[in-house]
Amino acid sequence: MSREDLLPAGGATVTAPGAALVPPERAAVLRHLAGDDPTGLHLLLIAATRLAMARFGAAEDLAVLCPAPGMGGGELLLRTVLGPDTKVSDFLQELHRDLAEASALPWQDRAALVARLDAVGEADGSAVAQLAVAWGEAQLTAPAELLVHGRLAADGGIRLEVVGSDGKVPAVGADLPRCLAATLDAIAAGPYRTAAEIDPLSPGHRTELEAWSGLPLLAAFPPRTLTELADASAGRWPDRVAVVESGLSWTHGELAARSHRVARHLIEKFGIRPGDRVGIAVPRGGDLVLATLAVLRAGAVYVPIDPRHPAARVQHLIDGSAACLVIGDVTTGDSRLPVLSALDLRAASESDGVAAPPLPEPRPQDDAVVFFTSGSTGLPKAVVLRHDQIAHHVVMSADLLGVDESLRCALLSAISADPTAFQVFLTIAVGGALVAVGAPDELDPVTFWDRIREYGVTMVNCVPSLLSTMLEVLPPDAGLELPYVVTGSDTIPRGLLARTRGRLRIGTFVNVYGPTETTMSCTTFHCSGEDAVSLSAVPIGRPNPGFGVLVLTPGGDLAPVGVPGEVYVVGPAVAAGGYLGAPEATATRFVDCPLPGAGRAFRTGDLARWNADGTLDFLGRNDDQVKLHGNRVEPGEVEQTLVGLDGIREAVVVARTVGVNGKVLGAWYTADGDIEPEAVRAALAELLPAHMVPRVLRQVDELPRTALGKVDRRALAAEPAPEATGTWRAVDDADHAVAAAWERVFGHPPQSADEDFFEAGGHSLTAAQLVGALCTDQAAQGLSIRQVFTARSPRALAEALRAMPAHRPGPDATAAPVPAAGTASRWPATNAQARLWLLESLDDEEVRTYNMVEAYQLSRALDPAALEAAVGYLTDRHEALRTVFEMSAEQGSSRLWQVVRPAGRLRVRPRLQRVSPDAFDEALANARAEEARWRFDLAAGPLFRLRCLTTSGRPPVLLLNVHHAVNDAWSYSVLMHDLLVAARSFERGEQPRLPEVSGYVAHAAALDTRLSGSRGEEHARYWRAALADLPPAPALPGDLVPGPRRTNAGGFARVALDERATEGVRALAVRTGATPFMVYTAAVRALLHRLTGAVDMPLGTVSAGRPTPDLAHEAGLFVNTVVLRTVLDPSAGFGRLVEECVRTSLDAQEHEEYPFDQLVRDLGLPRDQGRNPLFDVLVETVVAGDAGMAPTDGGEDVRHLPADDQVSDFDLSFGFLIPPPGSPERAEVWVGHRRDLFTRERATQLGERLRELLTELLAAPDAPLTAAP
Repeated sequence: MSREDLLPAGGATVTAPGAALVPPERAAVLRHLAGDDPTGLHLLLIAATRLAMARFGAAEDLAVLCPAPGMGGGELLLRTVLGPDTKVSDFLQELHRDLAEASALPWQDRAALVARLDAVGEADGSAVAQLAVAWGEAQLTAPAELLVHGRLAADGGIRLEVVGSDGKVPAVGADLPRCLAATLDAIAAGPYRTAAEIDPLSPGHRTELEAWSGLPLLAAFPPRTLTELADASAGRWPDRVAVVESGLSWTHGELAARSHRVARHLIEKFGIRPGDRVGIAVPRGGDLVLATLAVLRAGAVYVPIDPRHPAARVQHLIDGSAACLVIGDVTTGDSRLPVLSALDLRAASESDGVAAPPLPEPRPQDDAVVFFTSGSTGLPKAVVLRHDQIAHHVVMSADLLGVDESLRCALLSAISADPTAFQVFLTIAVGGALVAVGAPDELDPVTFWDRIREYGVTMVNCVPSLLSTMLEVLPPDAGLELPYVVTGSDTIPRGLLARTRGRLRIGTFVNVYGPTETTMSCTTFHCSGEDAVSLSAVPIGRPNPGFGVLVLTPGGDLAPVGVPGEVYVVGPAVAAGGYLGAPEATATRFVDCPLPGAGRAFRTGDLARWNADGTLDFLGRNDDQVKLHGNRVEPGEVEQTLVGLDGIREAVVVARTVGVNGKVLGAWYTADGDIEPEAVRAALAELLPAHMVPRVLRQVDELPRTALGKVDRRALAAEPAPEATGTWRAVDDADHAVAAAWERVFGHPPQSADEDFFEAGGHSLTAAQLVGALCTDQAAQGLSIRQVFTARSPRALAEALRAMPAHRPGPDATAAPVPAAGTASRWPATNAQARLWLLESLDDEEVRTYNMVEAYQLSRALDPAALEAAVGYLTDRHEALRTVFEMSAEQGSSRLWQVVRPAGRLRVRPRLQRVSPDAFDEALANARAEEARWRFDLAAGPLFRLRCLTTSGRPPVLLLNVHHAVNDAWSYSVLMHDLLVAARSFERGEQPRLPEVSGYVAHAAALDTRLSGSRGEEHARYWRAALADLPPAPALPGDLVPGPRRTNAGGFARVALDERATEGVRALAVRTGATPFMVYTAAVRALLHRLTGAVDMPLGTVSAGRPTPDLAHEAGLFVNTVVLRTVLDPSAGFGRLVEECVRTSLDAQEHEEYPFDQLVRDLGLPRDQGRNPLFDVLVETVVAGDAGMAPTDGGEDVRHLPADDQVSDFDLSFGFLIPPPGSPERAEVWVGHRRDLFTRERATQLGERLRELLTELLAAPDAPLTAAP
């Protein structure tokens, strides 16, 4: 049993609709059919629900949850098969029989059932509660995602409603009550009809949807031509500017005259006749507009061709369109084809000429343009549009948007793309001015906005990705006035429009949708700019006047509100001839509309659904076609081009998601010999436009096949990691610097010149420490963590040092003031400390959220006096243990300070507790509980406590409790190491010998200095860009419904990995240049995708905040919360996902010191007590409490005793206990959870599912993630 596609986990929700009523007279018929019995009526409602959902496209065995009949209570699940030919009466009988059989085995505990289903693995437990049907007073044992409820009304009718969580229901339920009422009415009218004959739409409902869809259709568009529109503007506004660019400005009158001259030149010199096709390959600007109008005035058809495309691609477009002339400076493969250069084009437009006969008049029904779209067969497909189609579109758009002759439209889109035609003809038709500001890929964002201001542009029409990129450089308060912003050709990321607030003053925002085959666009959404900034999701609007846009279910019927369906476009806007010279492709996409009476239709392959206000939401594709920066790309076309290269046998191409809202193409290929990816890329660049050349190319031995002969992407072989070779010989300063730093971090010098950083046990923290160690040398100043990950070997690191420019020492950073002896030092609290101080003040839970309580089992008892002396030494050594917090008001504002009391003034006595052996475990548990409830006074201190529990016959246990405001997980190993070294030194009558530490305040001062300069600004820019346009967080698969007030009560479940998985993760990490933690993070992303369907789900993690080796010996709150955002591509492999996680982690690590709370303020995110504002799921490395307890430290057999957490800051967390390289120990997954969302059993199941998924992913790391079971 799996989830229904119409009810995806974490899918869109809507406000629950109002109830629908079955009138009394029809209800009486239904009651008669049901024998006037509640169970019978319940069965009728189940049948109606199944029938309606079946018409929407639901599975034939859709599971329905319902209360068990009778007094015993409980629940049942019915999966009675319903096919399109099943008679309603037969289905009711089958339902009744299934209900009777299931009633003998109801369940009372749904959570336990779900747990068992998930444990078996052959059923998705979340599907149990996806849809429920109840009648009358019968109750479920727990809420369902979508509950259909029916009951008898006071007037004898039947009241139908749908219920969900918090007043929301899955989107498919938006119109369900109305559909159920119509379905019950149809059952009453004909219970012996088949399921396919039952109509869930009432006549009124169907009429409403038809009207929304643009029906009835226009028979034809008004008879206009594009040249008529241009002539009208030239006659009305001859002196208004029509085209402007650097060094050029033509009025409408001048443009008309010039285009007439060129048209005459085309006819007389090149013999162009009506209907001929002429390629136009001139740069964006005045010459493009001139050539376009000239070709149309000659009665010909223009074919826009991007002159930057490879020569082979240009020739194919010329051949495919049967062009007889090309205007522009391009090289073609046909020397016989005449070419009119751009220089000659301009000259022809300026010649006076002699009196000549009038030009041919194109007719409205004549062809005007040939556009090419990407084709799955390996060749681009040609689409021909007529004069009347484009003319209607631009006149309609002008009326819809209210634009007039004051329009100044930026000429932005690709020359060969249909938005360019929209920009040109709309502007010409209204008498406005086209402004050639340059191609998007030729502009930097600053230049873009400078030209918008310089030329007074009033409309920008571009793809969302361009708008997002250009917004980045605008200051938040720029306030640039832009009357029209028109987006299209791609989906708008959530949050993009919110970023325009303050930066742009948009008058009208417009979002258009529509394939080229439907005359550029067929739907439009528009609203005020003020309203646009508050939109979390942007619809594609309503059908344009004269356009029919239908959303049809798999059965070919109109889809009601909330039900996804495929978009069909009907009416005179559809390209009449289909694809030029491609009958098979035409037959696939240009079809008879399944809806009777709608005529011919273009089947878009796009998915959409209606909103309750009559607008449409775009949902994606139902095939492999992708959009890359607004360009349609068929992977099949790229595959066909690949296999056409010499030596390439087979190829597979998929789209990969990279970075934030980004996509690139990736390709695997087999070849007759070794063909380097760069050579393949160079060959493709000669044949395909740049956006179609895969960014990722990988040669494999073979593409495995399934039994059916299809490519089995799961079995793509993994590439072996290169082996290290050579011997390290330090010969210069760079070599010696690397060797010294390597030894300082790893404890041994490099074993070879090519020793791998990751194989040596390197990870993110050690990379930071290696950089810190290297940067003590002046020659290495400026080295980055990314260079460590890229170089990976001592030899390569030394080369990186040699390549670095000479460093000029700058002024010393401002240091923290050194207090006079015996006085307290005072420094502003760090952002992390301030956050913990505030959260502690708000925490009213009995179990304190920020008490860090850890227990350690010792190999023997410590001398009490030595232990007390060691605690005093520890307190004097670490400033964090002497720190308290003080809030003061200065100069009219409040500020929190960290105050470090002088050494020697604070003494904390350890509490020694002797208990009997039989009570030891209970005493330890009670001690943990007491410490977890202890309320620290952050103003008075001390902020740590220590207990020692002893008994006879058992090792003693130290219990350390430190408040998080002065402590983190890494600090525990520091504190325990120092405590035990000091205690054993005092036992021997010696003073402890530990390396000197500078103190936490010095770290805070250095951090303040870095953040207050350009480095802090760089951090802020990175995080604002990285976290822009975050989608709403998907619902996690919790098995509990939290109350209105979130609690901090938590727990965790531990799941051990086997040796194979542990080593497999380590091997994949080395191969991909990752750390094991990055591999585990990628696995969590894959798991969350399978659980929620989300591909863009930010995760949180904790950075150690110790960039230099000396900080490894310090105690204090160094950690910072960091957000990891990697967009997952389900069609890509796990290995690729790991590589993307590496990039994300490295980017984040370069900017990890930027305070999390400052980031939240920068992004303007609201705070919700009990919930993180940026993520719900945390991933982290579990720092073992006995880390660093080497035998030389006297810490032999010191063992950390973990306990089940009693609190949780996050809804869900995945911690990974990762053994060091060469260790026989196995990795563990610690699944933390809030107890008001997840049970411990559910947390354990999640850990086990992660373990199972990880095993599959490691077995085939290059197989698509969608293929993982």
